[in-house]
Amino acid sequence: MKSITSVMVTIIPAILRRSSSFVSLVRSKLKVTVAIMVAILLLICLIVGWVLWRNSFPWYVFVGLPAILLVTGVGYIFRWSWIGVVEYISPVHPEHTDFQRSKTFWDWLQLLIIPVILAVGALWFNAQQGQMSQHLSDQQHQYDLNIAATRYANDQHLAQDQQQEATLKAYLDDMTTLLLDKKLGSQAVADKVASAEAAIVARAKTLTALRRLTDPQRKATVVQFLYEANLINKSDVIVDLRDADLRGADLRFATLRGVNLRGANLSCIEPSGKTICTDLSDADLTGADLSEAHLNGANLTGAILDKTILRFAILLKAEVTKEQLAEALTLSGAIMPDGLICFRQPKWGLLCP
Repeated sequence: MKSITSVMVTIIPAILRRSSSFVSLVRSKLKVTVAIMVAILLLICLIVGWVLWRNSFPWYVFVGLPAILLVTGVGYIFRWSWIGVVEYISPVHPEHTDFQRSKTFWDWLQLLIIPVILAVGALWFNAQQGQMSQHLSDQQHQYDLNIAATRYANDQHLAQDQQQEATLKAYLDDMTTLLLDKKLGSQAVADKVASAEAAIVARAKTLTALRRLTDPQRKATVVQFLYEANLINKSDVIVDLRDADLRGADLRFATLRGVNLRGANLSCIEPSGKTICTDLSDADLTGADLSEAHLNGANLTGAILDKTILRFAILLKAEVTKEQLAEALTLSGAIMPDGLICFRQPKWGLLCP
């Protein structure tokens, strides 16, 4: 029994010494591991803070507080005395003397926490105010740009409208002069030469004015003026409108019986990127001559085409029915809305005399 006791007395201290050294080794390795993890976490906090800073977020709130809590928690777990959150054991010092402990991390934190919170709050408030001010400034700038763009567009439209009106007025004045003073359209034998010369000038002025005019109503005004002045009647053409730019003209409900629009361009126009096609809907084109006219995309809905001449006219994609075309005097050689040429084709039957 004594021998066993002596053996245990010998072995147990040895085991304890070995266990103590093993625990110390494990603890030291664990501390190294934790230190590495803390360094990695701090590095992650710095990276996240940099990303937040680049995106104008209050990075100091999202990074600083987690970093402080991380360091404090790890220090408490591993009993780091410099943290100041564990029980402090003062070193040996002479009796009846005071020992002043150096400032710890927690002491500094308690001392600076209120100023730091106030500073962070002030910085965050200033950042928010700055962002709000910048947002309001950007909105005001965009609003000013929109107002300036609208005013510029309105000024441009007004200037263009005034120019169009001036062009139309000058044209009507010139044509009035040709009619009254230059005997344009006069049937008197003595005025034949003067009328022929005036017709040449009138055609040139008409073609020029129609090229300059882009407003559908003003183009229609020119056509209506010529028609009512008996200058474009099929029976006695004074002003030839061949190649005249009548694209996009608004001729809805117009009365143009027996008008001569042979070879005129009555297709579509695209001012400012917007497609506008000539509108002849519900117009009276009885007996009109539209030979070789360009009517691509024109709106002929409800138009009266009784005895209208459409020889070699281009009706590609025009809005017109077979029943309307059946009333025409001739469609020989015309290009139909479906793209087929009218030479007595079975699809159109008797519409191609």
